[in-house]
Amino acid sequence: MIVSLIPAIGIPIITGFFLVHLALPNTWRGPRYAVLKWSLASGAGFGLTSCMYFTCLALGYPSFPQLLMIEGATAMSLAAACLMRSRTTSTAPSPASWNSQLHHGPGDWLIPAGFHAILLVAVATFLYRSILNPCGGWDAWGLWNLFARFIYRGGVHWKDGFTNLLATHHPDYPLLLATSVARGWKYLGKEAELVPIAIAFIFTFSTVGLLVSSLTVLKCGKQGLLAGIALLGTPTYIILGSFQYADVPLGYFFLSTFVLLGLQDMMPENPVFSFLAGIMAGLSSWTKNEGLLFLISILAASSLSMFFAGNRNKGPRQLVFLLLGIATITPVVFYFKTFIAPPNDVVSDLGTRALSNFMDPARYLQIAKSFVTLSFDTIPLFALVLFYPLFLNTGMSGCKVCKSTACGFFAALAFTLTGYFIIYLITPHDLAWHLESSMHRLLLQLWPSAIFSFLLISRFPEDALTPTESEA
Repeated sequence: MIVSLIPAIGIPIITGFFLVHLALPNTWRGPRYAVLKWSLASGAGFGLTSCMYFTCLALGYPSFPQLLMIEGATAMSLAAACLMRSRTTSTAPSPASWNSQLHHGPGDWLIPAGFHAILLVAVATFLYRSILNPCGGWDAWGLWNLFARFIYRGGVHWKDGFTNLLATHHPDYPLLLATSVARGWKYLGKEAELVPIAIAFIFTFSTVGLLVSSLTVLKCGKQGLLAGIALLGTPTYIILGSFQYADVPLGYFFLSTFVLLGLQDMMPENPVFSFLAGIMAGLSSWTKNEGLLFLISILAASSLSMFFAGNRNKGPRQLVFLLLGIATITPVVFYFKTFIAPPNDVVSDLGTRALSNFMDPARYLQIAKSFVTLSFDTIPLFALVLFYPLFLNTGMSGCKVCKSTACGFFAALAFTLTGYFIIYLITPHDLAWHLESSMHRLLLQLWPSAIFSFLLISRFPEDALTPTESEA
C-alpha cells in the first residue's frame, strides 16, 4: 500500500512543482525559495489533479491506466517546459526584501528554537490524533470521504450520490477534497484511511511552510518563524487538520493567493504571479462554498487597490492575469454547480424569510456576540501577546508598496467576513446552532492570511530603529 501511495501523493506534488517552477524566476535559489516553491506546489498540484480527475469523470468514468496516462503526460509536459526554460538565460532578479536591513542580537536563536520545538509537537500531535481517529471528524466521514466513496464505488453512476435526499451532508459542496481522496483510492485500489490522512497532513503543514517561507522572502526570517509559531500554536488548527476538514485546505488557498499577490506587488513587471494567484483563488472556490465569497472579495479588493493605490499602469494587466488564472478553474466549479449539485440549502429558498431576518436587530447582536466570543476561543491569547510589540511598530514601516498591499489584503478579509455575516443573517437553520457549529471554522480559514497580512506591515522594535532601503 505504501508503494502505491507514493505515486498517488507524489504525482500531484511533482506536477505542482513543475508548474510553480515554470512560472517563478530561475534565479530563485536557496532554502527559503525551495520551501516556498514546494509549499505552493503541494496545494496547486492536488488542486489541478482534482480538476483533471473531475473532468475525466464528467466525460466518462476513467480507468486507472487512462488516469495515469493523463496525469503522467501532464507532468512530463510541464517537466519538458521547465527543461526548455532552464536553457534560456533569465535576468529576473531575486526579490529584494521589504525589510532587508535587520538588527541582530544575542537572543536571535530563541525564535528559531521555539519554532522548531512547536513544529515537532504539532507534527506529533497530528499523527497521534490521526492514529486515534483515522476516519477524522464528522465532516470527514459525513461529507468529504462519503462523497469520495460515491465517486470511487459508483462507476458510471457516481453522480447519483449528489441528491437532496442527503441534504444534511451538503451534496452541493465543491469536490476538491472528495475527488482527491477518490483519486488516491483509485491508485491504491482500495479505500485506505491513509489517503485522506496524508492529504490532510500535506495541506496542514504546507500552510505552515508557505507562511514561514513567504514572510522570510518578503520580510525577514524572524517574521516568518514568528508567523509559524502563531499558527502552530493555535490548537484548533492542528485539531481541524487531523480531523481532515476542508477548512484547512481552504485556508491554504486563501493564504497562497495573498502570498502570490504580495510577490506580484514586489515584482510588478512579472504578471505571472497574478496568474498563479488566480489559479489558487479559483481552487478555493473548488474547495468549499466559502471560496466563492473569497473569490468575489479578492477581485473587489484588487480592483479597489488598483485605483486607490495609484497602480493604474500595471494594475489592469495584473488584474487581467488574475482573471485568466481564475478562468482556468471556474469552468469546473460552474459545471458541477449547474449540472450535478443540488441547490444550496441556505440560498435556495430565500423569499420573505431573508427579508425578515435582515430586519431583525436581535440577529445582528447575536452574530456579533458570537464572533467576539469564538474569536477568543479560536485565536490563542499568546499570539496576541507576541504580536502586541509588533503592532506598536506597524506605523514605523515606511514602505508604501508594502502598506498598500497589506491594506488590500485586509480589505479582502473584511469583504469575506461580511459575506459570512450575511450568510448567518439569511440562514434557514437555527442561528445559535449554526454559529456554534461553524463560526470557529470560518475564523480559522482566515487566520493564516490574517497573520500574513499583519506581519507584512509590522517590524520588530529593534528593527524599527534601523531605516530600510525601501524607506530611504
